[in-house]
Amino acid sequence: MFRFDPLQWTVLLRRRLVTGLCAGAALLPSVLWLLPALTRRLAPTLRDQGDFFYPLKLYTADRLRSGQIPLWNPLSATGEPWLANGQSGPFYPPTLLFALPGAALAGGLYLLLHFAVLAWGAWRFLKELRLDRGPLSRDEAEAELFKWARDNGHLSG
Repeated sequence: MFRFDPLQWTVLLRRRLVTGLCAGAALLPSVLWLLPALTRRLAPTLRDQGDFFYPLKLYTADRLRSGQIPLWNPLSATGEPWLANGQSGPFYPPTLLFALPGAALAGGLYLLLHFAVLAWGAWRFLKELRLDRGPLSRDEAEAELFKWARDNGHLSG
């Protein structure tokens, strides 16, 4: 039988609010960086995004949109294998974002999705280390990290 406990409900709501605020804070720098892509349709160009990854994804999406499997890229020097190139990712599901009408928006959403997965993975990792229960001393944190590494096969001996 369900029993409503206002104190337990308040604790649960407070915990979810803090988790949500932390997730928002973790994604805020990426959203700010990608804001031009998301609002003004300007492609993200930091480091090798603009001259390597962005054109790579556009070419892959163009081939898929035309109904072809991108086996070869004739535009790169004298050509290069495309399906065998791990970075072209024609079968990687987020590549389908580049089928959206706005390529800059697709590039921004593609990166934002990866930032969100990164933030979620970091949160899961810290939760697995039991760091969600409050501040730990340095020794406690090192002990938790050691236990996680040992239990997950990252330490041998």
